Formats: sequence, structure tokens, C-alpha cells
Amino acid sequence: MTNLINKELLEQIKPLLKDDSSSVRDSASNALGSILQAMPAIDALEQIIPLLKDNDMDVRASASKALGQIANSDPSLAKDALEQIIPLLKDNYWYVRSCASKALGSILQADPSLAKDALEHIIPFLKDDSDNVRDSASNALGSIVELLKLNQKGK
Repeated sequence: MTNLINKELLEQIKPLLKDDSSSVRDSASNALGSILQAMPAIDALEQIIPLLKDNDMDVRASASKALGQIANSDPSLAKDALEQIIPLLKDNYWYVRSCASKALGSILQADPSLAKDALEHIIPFLKDDSDNVRDSASNALGSIVELLKLNQKGK
């Protein structure tokens, strides 16, 4: 029953992700994350995948943030989340790329074994035109290096 309510709430919040007001979009993004966290992670992943391909950049950005949260809530979905986030790292809009880089960091925190695979995808963004993307990529790279060091110590 609760899952049905969450799906209904998700449908109500989706249009607000495209609102003209940035504060409404931001609030809707936060609500999206909360709704998805209240769902079983696999159901949340199924709900978020179409939003990652939405025509609106704000929806894709919000969806990428939520994807990082989903991976954190269920690390068994981190590999699937990584596969979904990689295309957004190449999005035409800097904000989507920046959010995707941050989500990548969350995904890697959920499953550090994916760090080596992610490294090749993040390095090109250290030279991105957007300082926000470079900043997010630098943070993600730092996380990857730390995770790789931890993995080496554990062996």
C-alpha cells in the first residue's frame, strides 16, 4: 500500500521538477529524493531511470542526485547506478554533468569496488569548460583515489 502511495506522490512531484521557479525545482528535487528513499530501492531505481533521460536538464540533474541516494540506500544497486550515471557525465549541460559527478561519488561510496571502473570516466571532466563540473570531478576523483587506497590496504 505504501509503495502505491509513493508512486502516486512521485507522479505528482514530477511536473514540479520542470517548474519555472528554481526554488520550486529545488524543493521538488528534495521531495523526489525523500519519496524514492521511502520506496524499496529497486522500485526507486525503476522509477528514476526514465527521468535520467528526460528532455529537461533540471529533471535529469535531480534524477542523478536521486540515483546517488538510491545507491547509498542499497549498495547492491551501485553497479546498475554506475551504468546509468555514466551517460549523464557527458550531458550537454554543465549542471547535469556536475550533479552526475557528485552522484558518481555517492555511488562509489556505496560500492568502493567500482572505483577503478569509474576512474576513466571522471578524468576527462577535470578539463571541462565549467568550473562547477571541474570542482565536482575533482571531488569525485579525490574520493576515487581514497577508495582505491583503502582497497589496496585491504588486500
